[in-house]
Amino acid sequence: MAAPASLTILVAEDNADDVALLRRAFANAQLPHQLRVVSSDVEVVDYLEGNSAYRDREAFPLPSVLLLDLGLPRVAALIFCAGSVPVQISAICQ
Repeated sequence: MAAPASLTILVAEDNADDVALLRRAFANAQLPHQLRVVSSDVEVVDYLEGNSAYRDREAFPLPSVLLLDLGLPRVAALIFCAGSVPVQISAICQ
């Protein structure tokens, strides 16, 4: 079986413990994916639009997957505005 392709996964999470748990889960599962972590809704938009520190797409490639903490402030507005960003966003809710 071929090794899975490495994907860029953007994680929007403001809780450091949750980020550590996610990193540990990916490491234990030996997933080759690159996790990029931002801690606010503003950073999500900046990352996706390539603003500020995220301009360099070599260092900050567009993500294939967005894991979004639905508890972040203003996240509903972010989801509503997602149509303006050239990334397909899917949500899995509990």
